[in-house]
Amino acid sequence: MPPETTEADAVVIVDVRLRVETFADLPALAGVGGEITYRTLYQRAEQLAAILHHHGITRNARVALHAERSPESVIAVLAVLLAGGAYVPIDPTYPQDRRAYMLESCGARVLLTQRALHGSLSALGVIEIFIDDDHSHAVPWSSLKAPSAEDLAYVIFTSGSTGRPKGIAMPHGPLAHLIAWQNRVSPMQSGGRTLQFASLSFDVSFQELFATWTTGGCLVLINERLRRDPSALLRFLSQERVERLYLPFVALQQLAESAFQAPGLSWSLREIITAGETLRITPALRAWFARLPGCTLVNQYGPSETHVVTSHDLSGDSVLWPELPPIGKPITGARVHLLDADQRPVAEGEPGELYVGGPVLAQGYLGRDDLTAERFVTAAPAGVDERLYRTGDLARLNTNGDLEFLGRADDQVKIRGFRIEPGEIEAVLARHEAVAEAAVVAREFAPGDLRLIGYVVARPGAHPTPAILRAWCAATLADYQVPSAVAVLERLPLTPSGKVDRRALPAVAIDRTQLAAAYQAPTTDLERRLVAVWCEILRQSEIGRDDNFFDLGGTSLLLTQVHERLGRELGRELTITLLFEHPTVRSLAENLASDTASVVAASATVRGIQQRNALLRQQQQLRSRANQFKPGLR
Repeated sequence: MPPETTEADAVVIVDVRLRVETFADLPALAGVGGEITYRTLYQRAEQLAAILHHHGITRNARVALHAERSPESVIAVLAVLLAGGAYVPIDPTYPQDRRAYMLESCGARVLLTQRALHGSLSALGVIEIFIDDDHSHAVPWSSLKAPSAEDLAYVIFTSGSTGRPKGIAMPHGPLAHLIAWQNRVSPMQSGGRTLQFASLSFDVSFQELFATWTTGGCLVLINERLRRDPSALLRFLSQERVERLYLPFVALQQLAESAFQAPGLSWSLREIITAGETLRITPALRAWFARLPGCTLVNQYGPSETHVVTSHDLSGDSVLWPELPPIGKPITGARVHLLDADQRPVAEGEPGELYVGGPVLAQGYLGRDDLTAERFVTAAPAGVDERLYRTGDLARLNTNGDLEFLGRADDQVKIRGFRIEPGEIEAVLARHEAVAEAAVVAREFAPGDLRLIGYVVARPGAHPTPAILRAWCAATLADYQVPSAVAVLERLPLTPSGKVDRRALPAVAIDRTQLAAAYQAPTTDLERRLVAVWCEILRQSEIGRDDNFFDLGGTSLLLTQVHERLGRELGRELTITLLFEHPTVRSLAENLASDTASVVAASATVRGIQQRNALLRQQQQLRSRANQFKPGLR
């Protein structure tokens, strides 16, 4: 067994260093990219850390990490921490403007990236280092000192109400506290396998990495294609004997629904941890967990400013689980307070805003003292004298002492696990030259299917279309922040106090009126069959051959339904990745037709070879019979 992890270690990086000696030859990484032992992992991280040190990276220095999924990207996280710096993940899929703002505002002097991304993100005076280069020439320095609990570990950007993302500055202390708690209540045995599913831009990825590496476990890597395909991911989990998953609710639901189509698979899962969205126990989840004896479902709660605050375990017969499980009790050391509008404690069972204290808080927002003072408050209820984070979440305490999540006290929403400030999207819409006013709300189109809807008032003489405004947002915002639909109104409804009456905003359909492309009717039988399936699942009356599935309100969850339906309709195996890569009817039909043609051509070739061989055998038999009648042959 590994030595016990304690908060006294102060920083997780110390604990990883201790584990290397014990687990040197065990796999630290596996899956996509092959197997890497702890010795190799640490050696490569040390080499990259030496290069960072050479370029002036020491304690609290920020290092931007702009990389796609790979073994090198997670090794880079470890390297930055070994050098004493703080990593700042910048997702390559974000729009250029958003990535450039994150790089500039974090103040990084070094950018870690990959050769394939060279030049796609740069800034004056920032040094670019390629993590996929060979760094074996670098010699680790002997004067390495571990960072303190107060030193910065990472900066993760989240949506901001001002129109720009804000960086959450998280020190080592709260992270060490979290990992120590996680390893006490749910230790991963040495050699145990955890899937690395979360993007490095999500705080959950830190849990995946370091709750695994501090116990001698193995982190199983996947590529982006596998991450998008629930059916393929289920097979991968089975083949790789994965024991622990960290998943947002939507991804968990997709796996559960896909499990219906995989009756022959078995899994080694013993723990699935979900966070980031409200957990609902659906029929699909109940059915899947009935096939996972001994697997616990853990519902964790915590905003990025605190990481995990509370936790609740669900085990035993899944039929008995409540449809809306509580978010549980505070983890060790975390202190929660439910307060009313006057910051007075509410009675048991009464709703209140959730405030968090204890050794779990971030430093605040990087370079934003105004926002930090607004959310990290010192004004506390009577008898409490500590700094608290005001979450904006509403909750109540039930009779079992568990917290039940009730929603938001403000307009902030969670969609697909991402925290979104509607104010940020409103600010982007309002910057368009044709827009005078803007409002954004989240509407539920089906249980668990939350979509952003934008409303604008045009400037006099301007005529912005929904398609133009959605494209404007897509150029600046992450894809999950782009409104699914935009409505142009004569005026925004107001409350008596003069604020936007969000409840009075009209319903908006997600249909072809949101698209820029003119309607093009399907031209082939295959296209017409695809359109029929899309119309049924997307609940549309008309879909053109060049219409984009996602622009019509399609989601990854709906795509799994398309995947299953088309598989039955066409009588062939399709991949989710294929549907992601070909989101229009025309491109999907062309791919399927060319693939079918290849199969037909291959079949014709095989039949030709078989016919030729049969003819040769027939000729040989005829020659053999003829030889029997030649003179002198008996």
